[in-house]
Amino acid sequence: MIGIYGGTFDPIHNGHLHVIKQLLQSHRVDRIIVVPAGDPQLRERPVASSRDRLEMCRLAVESLSSLRDRVEVSAIEVERDRPSFAIDTVEAMMANHPGKEFAWIIGSDAFRRIDQWHESERLRELISFIVIERPANQGGSEVSDDEFDDVGGEEIDALQISATEIRSRLALRESISELVPSAVIAYIESKGLYGSA
Repeated sequence: MIGIYGGTFDPIHNGHLHVIKQLLQSHRVDRIIVVPAGDPQLRERPVASSRDRLEMCRLAVESLSSLRDRVEVSAIEVERDRPSFAIDTVEAMMANHPGKEFAWIIGSDAFRRIDQWHESERLRELISFIVIERPANQGGSEVSDDEFDDVGGEEIDALQISATEIRSRLALRESISELVPSAVIAYIESKGLYGSA
């Protein structure tokens, strides 16, 4: 099973890496492909450019040491010259890896909006979903137990970290050393991203 971990990753942080480690170490998936969104349709436009987010993902994955060989970062959506849809990414991945099974790794908050995704019914036919339930999920209804089990929900002791919090800290010149890999912090500072300059 190959897990596709899509997201804006604006920026990628230790919470994302924790999910990757947990899924690989539990053997829920054999490999994970991290896919930074190019032009996401159902979220606010990312603050950092697609190229910067792609590079930060590559740097973060390099920090995974022994698990590094089981994770790759794909530029498939960043290089797409049109809006990014998960269905297009999945079909391309299936064409590149014939005979492999795929699962989309998704947070429970995003999964609650899955019916809004482009061709969501076809997407459900092609792949399974691994729904990551965030700890102390606040606001909105949680994914029901039945729905969670049906899509292969993975109960992971996820870290309480958000990209919004990281961007806010950077704008206030506060430390993010415990939230983001050091190589990603160095990149953010070198590029002056998120008001860090």
